[in-house]
Amino acid sequence: MDNNSSLQDQLNWHKLRKQQLKWYGGDIVLQDQELLNFVEYHNIQKIRYVGDSKHVELVVGRKSDQGEMCIYLMKSPFKLDHVVEVCNQELDRLEPGGILYLALNKFLLDPCALDPVNPNYDAAIYDFVVSHMRYPVIRYHSGIVDGGQRFNWIHPLTRFYFINENTHKNSQ
Repeated sequence: MDNNSSLQDQLNWHKLRKQQLKWYGGDIVLQDQELLNFVEYHNIQKIRYVGDSKHVELVVGRKSDQGEMCIYLMKSPFKLDHVVEVCNQELDRLEPGGILYLALNKFLLDPCALDPVNPNYDAAIYDFVVSHMRYPVIRYHSGIVDGGQRFNWIHPLTRFYFINENTHKNSQ
């Protein structure tokens, strides 16, 4: 990607963010604020960013290659099995107690991997992700309980928090 198209992408993103923030009547979308609160409450200082998470990096900060937390956003078309694979790899890299935050735009998901028998799309996503992760989910938000009030194209509503509970890592 050349510098001109990268600059244009950033300008487009800032215009979209500005427009969507007008809808909220504030300077931060609720999902960003909740994530920032989580990071501050847990005193997380080093965060690795993966996927489409540039805007969250600008909001939350604390970027580091060796993080206590990994933030992974998917706001472009994706396959769920690939996302879960990346999540497991990122959690493997984290020290015990490390947190992975995953936010998915479920409308851009290739549904091929989901259980076709389950008519509840949100439940099918949750079941697939949790059953293929090697680490436990400690918090989950489907985004369906608010009647779409939080929907935006900036920060996805389907959100998971996972923890690396491997207490034996790096102890050999």
